[in-house]
Amino acid sequence: MTVASNVQNIMKKKGWTIVQTSQKSSVPQITIKSIIYGKSINPKLETLEKLAKAFDCSINELTQKHISIKTSNNNDDFDLKLFNIASGEVEKYLTDKKINFDKNKTIKLINSVYSLMQTKNNKKIDDEMINWIINTIF
Repeated sequence: MTVASNVQNIMKKKGWTIVQTSQKSSVPQITIKSIIYGKSINPKLETLEKLAKAFDCSINELTQKHISIKTSNNNDDFDLKLFNIASGEVEKYLTDKKINFDKNKTIKLINSVYSLMQTKNNKKIDDEMINWIINTIF
């Protein structure tokens, strides 16, 4: 299944129109139309996050399989498996250190860790690197 068919199926199950989906997700109608009509086969991660939140599902449920989607920061292929590893590392670090960031800071940290892991072709990142990222960004 593609993102387009998954978005269409979820909209149908919820009984939502494109207008309603746009209102509930803050994703522009034209973007939703581009996705469901197949013009946007690689939606940005930011778009998928908004749709997943509105649909009360995971990004994985929207994508069903690992597909090539574009992040808002670059044109490289998005590696969902690596992103999940980065998310897990950040969650473990924040929990272990008893740090409670707001949603935006947490997302920014996850994206930074993911980008670093991508550039270093590294499947693992240590606490020192996460601490360095926090000190550099925040």
